Amino acid sequence: MPHAHPRPARPRRGPGGRAGLPAALGLVLVLLLPGTALAAPGDLDPSFGPDGRVTTVFPGYAEGHDVARQADGKLVVTGLSQDGFALARYNTDGTLDTTFSGDGMVTADFGGTEFGNAVAVQPDGKVVAAGDGGAGIALLRYNADGSPGTGFGTGGRRSVGFPGDGVGASVLALQPNGKIVIAGQTDDPNSSEANDFGVARFNTNGTVDTGFGGDGFVVTGFGDFDAARGVLVQPDGKIVAAGYTAGSAFALAR
Repeated sequence: MPHAHPRPARPRRGPGGRAGLPAALGLVLVLLLPGTALAAPGDLDPSFGPDGRVTTVFPGYAEGHDVARQADGKLVVTGLSQDGFALARYNTDGTLDTTFSGDGMVTADFGGTEFGNAVAVQPDGKVVAAGDGGAGIALLRYNADGSPGTGFGTGGRRSVGFPGDGVGASVLALQPNGKIVIAGQTDDPNSSEANDFGVARFNTNGTVDTGFGGDGFVVTGFGDFDAARGVLVQPDGKIVAAGYTAGSAFALAR
């Protein structure tokens, strides 16, 4: 009997894939401050936005899914919007950074329903984001000024599918050598299990790294209904993925 693992509800879209309701991609940060006359520990940071909170409107429906901090303190958020994959970059005071793509915001369309789930900033300031879209795994790289990353996939984009029935990338990690590791959920075509951990590694130019797992992909099952929701690279280069199994227990693989 086929199994179906429940997934979070996605935005309801109207004809042409466009969302019907306006919404905002919001970034709200709580900065734990030392005790001062202006703010107590745990208070919202009044130097960020008007009162410690910032919202940013993209056309139509939008959500923020992940945030990364640059070395200069600027913040990069990725998520989804009516126009597809969405990113925004903020100055340290919470204002949009207009040196990034002219208005601080970029979107990318892979030709269907897509969204960003994870973002990281390379040491050279380039931004890498991963999520769902196209063939399954959607990857993007932007230069520090918000322009598409040359030398990465096609026009700064790359989309490939996991073996079997994969659904995309939930998380990503950058190796010291610049390679990109993503993790998410997939189905092993050689197993009767419904869902498994899926991990893939990409070279710095966006191609699949066939030195990882023989074809760039590793699928690991724990029993049934498994999914990876976290990934990191150890100093020794080993990769650790974490998530759940059977929907009710912690699961880790290295």
